[in-house]
Amino acid sequence: NGNTAMINGNTAMINGNTAMINGNTAMINGNTAMINGNTAMINGNTAMINGN
Repeated sequence: NGNTAMINGNTAMINGNTAMINGNTAMINGNTAMINGNTAMINGNTAMINGN
């Protein structure tokens, strides 16, 4: 029973770590999208300045 509880605890820890990794990956992807959006905005502003 003690070993079973330990295995269950380790499984829960692994699942938690996996969820954390997935969350971090989503955050990185979101940050990348934000950077790409900011770059597009800067490029648009530059084009507007050059057009004026």
